[in-house]
Amino acid sequence: MLDLLGGGQQSRAPSGEAITYHTLPTLQGWIDEFTDLHAPFVSEVVVLIQDGEDGADTGLVEIRMVNASTVTTIEPEFVGSNRWVTVFDARDEPLRLDAKTVMWLSRELATVSELCSFLERKASAYEIGDGKTA
Repeated sequence: MLDLLGGGQQSRAPSGEAITYHTLPTLQGWIDEFTDLHAPFVSEVVVLIQDGEDGADTGLVEIRMVNASTVTTIEPEFVGSNRWVTVFDARDEPLRLDAKTVMWLSRELATVSELCSFLERKASAYEIGDGKTA
């Protein structure tokens, strides 16, 4: 089951605010929950370890899309932020797709957008500490 309160570590920002680091087990639980709610999700979603300040595990979500080989990640905008962003790494070569593949890619991207929003809701609920699912 998902543990919204016990999965993160906290540190303090220079302003004195608590900064929550979302650990791999916490993020994996959120990804599992999203996958259960939105199956089938054709892209592969992997939670990677991303070292933050003082060696904290801040977590990083990588999306391996079926219809595009672009490295795509979802992560907090900055450490301690509940706003999540999707990052598309630069490509060395152009991506050429026919109309059908573009349609399938658009569906994958819509799901990536939903996942990004889902992670924002989970992070906000986590910070509030209400223990409720978003």
